[in-house]
Amino acid sequence: MPKKSKLSSLKQLHGKVEDFQPTSLDQIFGGFNRLSAYGTLDEAEYKGRLLQMTRADLEAHAREKGCLIVEDSNRIREMLLKEFRAYVFSLKKPAPLKPTSGKIPDEVQRVLNAGRS
Repeated sequence: MPKKSKLSSLKQLHGKVEDFQPTSLDQIFGGFNRLSAYGTLDEAEYKGRLLQMTRADLEAHAREKGCLIVEDSNRIREMLLKEFRAYVFSLKKPAPLKPTSGKIPDEVQRVLNAGRS
């Protein structure tokens, strides 16, 4: 039985809270309009579609999305994925920050007051 790599089970964290505010009615009500720009918001699903496309389909899709047509099919897929990610991120508006209490701790206030004199 092959030994599972410890690194593959780890996740990288960046410390940010990933709360997003919905920007469309489809996001609020949980649906997604299949007639929209890409028909999905799932990158893995879109990547699978790109892998199934023929060269002619890729070129037509790239023209539709405004990407440059190059000879390398993999490069076209990369450009389309980049455009797709930009589209998905444009729909994910960050949630507003929660207001802080505004009270300055006594220790900090003491240091600030010492700087005034």
